[in-house]
Amino acid sequence: MKPVTVNIIGGGNVARQLTKAMLNYPEKIKIVSLWNRHPEKWKNAGLQVLKTLRELPPAKVHIIAVKDDAINELSRKVPSVEGIFVHTSGVLPMDIIAQKRHGVFYPLQSLSANRQTDWTEIPILVEASHEKDLKVLRTLAAIISRNVRISNHMERKVLHVAAVFASNFSMWMYEAAYEILKSKNIPFDLLFPLIEETAAKLRELPPAEALTGPAKRNDLHTIEKHLDYLKQNHPEWTEIYLKISEMIIKNFRQKK
Repeated sequence: MKPVTVNIIGGGNVARQLTKAMLNYPEKIKIVSLWNRHPEKWKNAGLQVLKTLRELPPAKVHIIAVKDDAINELSRKVPSVEGIFVHTSGVLPMDIIAQKRHGVFYPLQSLSANRQTDWTEIPILVEASHEKDLKVLRTLAAIISRNVRISNHMERKVLHVAAVFASNFSMWMYEAAYEILKSKNIPFDLLFPLIEETAAKLRELPPAEALTGPAKRNDLHTIEKHLDYLKQNHPEWTEIYLKISEMIIKNFRQKK
């Protein structure tokens, strides 16, 4: 089987991580070229870096991995070359891309440019305007991941909202914990076993069953002590602590 040829358009976290993942399979994937508004981001890639999108060569798949609000405008600047044009957004429909042959290649993961990422476990959600193109996208995704799923716009949008709660908002809660401890020179890594066990429980239990803590127990005395401390030392976190505690208490009262 000939390698699937790919152009990667973009230079952010998703573009860089996808490039790293695909370079692991040189016999199955050939990255033809890379493009970014800031080409210096690719200076150590060892691949053909385009100076302008007008130079974009033909390929089986052109992956537009840029910010959501730039996808449509950028796709209109791309020359009419052979291949399927896909974006990597979780919330936008595939027809946001101007080309007739278009689709989605959405990795459901929080990606940071300089981290080692195990792509074999990352869900990749694909969609295409033509059945033959969908087959190509499934083949490409299956090379780097064992978890490939055909997914329409509505399902991806729901997943993306859920992912923001599960990843982005939870990370901001870690930031709260980090700042609270830092103010008293207490090492944040003391929480690592707790954080790891909390995440591990979710492989066995629904979140509501895995939940522990004063709000679930309706321990108002402890909650009041926490709020007193936050008001005096970290007022910026007081409102969110109170709001989440109230939601948890209300939820478990209703279930009794």
